[in-house]
Amino acid sequence: MYFENTGKEKSGILSDISDIDDEFDLQMEEDMTIGYADVESAGRSKVLYTMGPNGPMEFKQLSERFWVRVGNRYSCKGGRSSQGIMPFFEVQNGREQGLLFAVGWTGQWYVHFMKNGGKVQIRAGIEDLNFYLEPGERIRTASVLLVPYSEGTVKAHNAFRRLMCKEFSVFPDEKCGEPPLSLQTWGGARSEFLKKQIRKAAEEKLGFEYFWVDAGWYGDYEEECPDEHTGCWGAYTGDWQVNTRVHPDKMKDVFSLAEKNGMKGLLWFEPERIRKGTTEFYRTHRDMLLECEEDPYNALLDLSREDAKEFMLETVSSYIQDLNLSCYRQDFNFDPLPFWRHADTEDRKGITQIKHIMALYGIWDTLRARFPHLVIDNCASGGNRLDIETLSRSIPLWRSDVNCVFDFPPYCAQNQNMGISNWIPYHGNGISRFADDRYRFRSCHSPATAANFLGYEAFGNEPYDFEEVRFLVEEFKAVRRFYSCDFYPVFGNPGDEYSWAGWQYHDSETEEGVLVAFRRAHALPDSVTVQLGGLNKKKVYVFENSDTGEKAEYSGAELSEKGLTICLKEKRSSVLLKYSVKSV
Repeated sequence: MYFENTGKEKSGILSDISDIDDEFDLQMEEDMTIGYADVESAGRSKVLYTMGPNGPMEFKQLSERFWVRVGNRYSCKGGRSSQGIMPFFEVQNGREQGLLFAVGWTGQWYVHFMKNGGKVQIRAGIEDLNFYLEPGERIRTASVLLVPYSEGTVKAHNAFRRLMCKEFSVFPDEKCGEPPLSLQTWGGARSEFLKKQIRKAAEEKLGFEYFWVDAGWYGDYEEECPDEHTGCWGAYTGDWQVNTRVHPDKMKDVFSLAEKNGMKGLLWFEPERIRKGTTEFYRTHRDMLLECEEDPYNALLDLSREDAKEFMLETVSSYIQDLNLSCYRQDFNFDPLPFWRHADTEDRKGITQIKHIMALYGIWDTLRARFPHLVIDNCASGGNRLDIETLSRSIPLWRSDVNCVFDFPPYCAQNQNMGISNWIPYHGNGISRFADDRYRFRSCHSPATAANFLGYEAFGNEPYDFEEVRFLVEEFKAVRRFYSCDFYPVFGNPGDEYSWAGWQYHDSETEEGVLVAFRRAHALPDSVTVQLGGLNKKKVYVFENSDTGEKAEYSGAELSEKGLTICLKEKRSSVLLKYSVKSV
């Protein structure tokens, strides 16, 4: 929705705005109790919501019964759209019917579900609005997406994924190509080291497609900052001048060499955050910044101001053009909501947030128009800004900061993929420093993938098994396209190391797919039988083991009735099976 004041005086107060306020007949089951109930029991209507990233329950789908008289209310935290709770919901009627619901707003949204007999009322929008509009002022509010279904939840989520691919995604695109497969490096590492690693990747024919330079490349700090966990680099966030002590040629030589060796350029920014005290920008441009008592360390670039919006757009554009970048990585590592609310007056509550988010969309839209080949990576301490508006303009290449730790547990990456794939067909993940670990590499499969095993001076010179890395990169490329196809959670989403886990992705048009299974580190059974989805009972499927090259044939009817049994003799092991219909 858009609101515009076409008059010559300020408008009256606009408040209690809902971008949807409607009722849907889902033939809901009647409530049997008013107290607590088992929401998992068959025949009970419920709301399902998905947790945000960076915690033990990240991207887990949880269920909650309808609360009598008060309904079920949800919102994100801190002004980042998927922090705490994702803006994606499912309402089930207790049988096969329900609806999927998403909010498109990259700030502070709310959703309220209220059950009324067999119907459910949905109200959603931006939280806590109360403002007037100046003469000529025009603003927009949130978008919403509603997908009703009547043939079960798995089929519904795959319909949603297809819709996201078609209408709310920058992929597939002839100009952007496939989601990035990146060789990830640290911006605080010296240019000579980065160029050495580019040459090594080329000599070993590793096959990475993007050269990713992360944070630490800017500011005039003198201290050595060998990785993101060490040194003072973070205090200079907001001074977007290349540190020439670390990068004498301002990284032009680095990205030029990467391009000559077949890798596109990817560079990290965090343009909305400015560190207080240490940055030159804070000292000279405080009029363009918002501050608040709740955050003594950071200031927020006030994108509600035209000069701040223009500064961000032109600064980023200049780097994209000068370094010939193919991917612009935008991070956002703090909560903007206290800054927005501090800037608002009582009769203009919400206006600063609205104008900031409108400006963000405008900047991204302009960048994509100026640079049609450009991929925008949407990072916010991992996946804290995931909604249908950002996903239609960008891809989250780093869906969780859990993966920042160099030896993060692989089962975390497995859980992330199984959870986020219920909703989002394009997302990314990092393998970290152990790129020749087959179990870890497969655990980190997603539509986009990055590996930083050569990117840090601390371990970039270790003796890696490059033959294994080449095998795993080629294996990933062979199945990457399936990761944006239909998703079947054939293993559920177990949260412990004592279980089997994995996934199936299926191309319904070609009837091909991939099945990946993991016997986790403490799983006692050495075999498991799974029920695959999307197969045709009348056809025969050929499964090929990527490790051994062995092939086996199964009829669709047999797989539907008996399932597929997978055996792994060793704990902490995996198997990847590609399958296709047998040619007649």
